[in-house]
Amino acid sequence: GKITLTLDTKQLKELGLTQVPIYLARYSGDKVSVDNEIDVSAILLPGFSGMTALQKDHAPKIKISSTNLEMGEVSSNGKVSQTIFITNTGITRLEIKKLQVFNSAVGVSLGKKIIQPGQITKLKVEISGKWLKKTKGETKVMMITNDPVNPLMMINLKVKIKEETKK
Repeated sequence: GKITLTLDTKQLKELGLTQVPIYLARYSGDKVSVDNEIDVSAILLPGFSGMTALQKDHAPKIKISSTNLEMGEVSSNGKVSQTIFITNTGITRLEIKKLQVFNSAVGVSLGKKIIQPGQITKLKVEISGKWLKKTKGETKVMMITNDPVNPLMMINLKVKIKEETKK
């Protein structure tokens, strides 16, 4: 069979990742279970289709020091962190509209949400070993900006859990 899903983005409340389960049924009253569940994900980004050529020429431009962080090893009770530098190389102010993590072991701290042209801010990314073993999900950070060329930036985090020797 074929199923067509349509998403009305006007109904979404905020930018970023939205995940919802949809349950299929053949008959009214069919039980809801993982056997008839389909997970649907969508990432809502700001729209730029109405921008003029002049607006695009004067738009903010994000430059990020790294989109792949090698976080190293973390012990089960430790933390590791790194800092990313975000620069606005455009002509108008850059806005970080949303930061989203996909794993509860990951925390972020952003210096400024609004970065003027030529300015830099820091994004600190921290991973807690305590929660890393207990959670599932990708170790990524998603950033949504008002840069029409790069409205979505994904920062991939690579971390290893340190093997601890028992005494």
